[in-house]
Formats: sequence, C-alpha cells, structure tokens
Amino acid sequence: MKKILKKIGNIFQALIILLVVYVFTTSIISFAKKDIPTVFQRNFFVVQTDSMEDSIMVGDLIVSKKTTIDKVKEGDIITFVCIDPNEIVVNQVITHRCIEIINEEGKIYLVTKGDNAISKDRLRVSEENFLGVVTFSSHFLGKCITLMNKGGIFVVLALMLIIATMVFIKQNIEYHHSKKEEIEEKRKEKLKQELLEEIKQELNSKKE
Repeated sequence: MKKILKKIGNIFQALIILLVVYVFTTSIISFAKKDIPTVFQRNFFVVQTDSMEDSIMVGDLIVSKKTTIDKVKEGDIITFVCIDPNEIVVNQVITHRCIEIINEEGKIYLVTKGDNAISKDRLRVSEENFLGVVTFSSHFLGKCITLMNKGGIFVVLALMLIIATMVFIKQNIEYHHSKKEEIEEKRKEKLKQELLEEIKQELNSKKE
C-alpha cells in the first residue's frame, strides 16, 4: 500500500511541475506577443502603474479569473479594458477596485477606483469591457516574468527543463529501485515456498 501511495505521490509531483512549466511558458509567450495570457480561464497580467498600491504593487503578477459581471461584489479587485478616450491607457488592461454596483434596466455597471487614486474612474465598467476578478497576486513571480521578457526567458526555461529532467530521473531511479526490491521479495518468497515444499516432502517420506 505504501509503495502505491508513493508512486501516486511521485506522479502527482511530476504533474505539478509540468503544469507550472506549462503555465509559465504559455504566459511568457503571450507576454512576448503582447497578448493576454490565458490558462484555465485565468488571465495573467503584470501591473504597470501604482494606482492600486499598497494592495497591488508595480511589477506584481496578478491572476484574474474570467467570470460574468453579475458575479462581482463591492470591494472586489477587477480587471477591465480602459475605454476612456481621455486616458493615456485607453485600450489597455486596468486593475482597480469595484466600489459600487449599479443596475440600470437589467444591465450592470461597475464603478471603480484605484486604491491609490484620489477620485473614482470617470467611466463605469460594463459587460463589454469587463475581464474578470483578481484572485491572486505575486511580486516575486511578476519580477520573474519581467526578467524573462528582458531576455532571460531562455535561461529560465532551461532551468525549468533541467529541474523537470532531474525530477524525472529521480522518479525513474526510485521506480527501478522499488521494482528491484519487489523482484527480490518475490525471489525470497519463492525460495521460502520451495524450502517449505522440500521439508514437507521429506516429512512425508519419513512417515512412509
């Protein structure tokens, strides 16, 4: 039973590593192409401005879960595309906090504001430019992605590949070691049964 659980644990560990490599690779390729990285209904962004400090810092990697606008609650940090022609970031992704939800004739609008901003955003967010709700942020991962975008992508990917290879080799060695132990146990059990059979035959011959 322990061996089965160990094998399951090794497989799970390998899958986690492959998943991390896949997410990072997909994200970096998307960032390089200036696309919005999307993995498992999650969008990934690196924050470029200080409008949400101290909640979210410049350079943080944030994960935004795709959902419908009616799922948003007041206080949620959301991502949306700026459609305000008066803003220098028009058509770019904005990360601000929802401070009010308005329902006009069945259509939902979100009033937003940056935590570090003096006033709320001029235009409300609608279903058309809403992207999702922020569920995770990491300054360390944001710095990693920034480094990769600056030319370190091949180094990081190479390191990930090396780590994945080392884990695979380790698991392969453990598997063969476990297999060898299993074969040795079977051999010993077979010898034991043969010895018992010989003893049994000898006792029977003496009775005769």
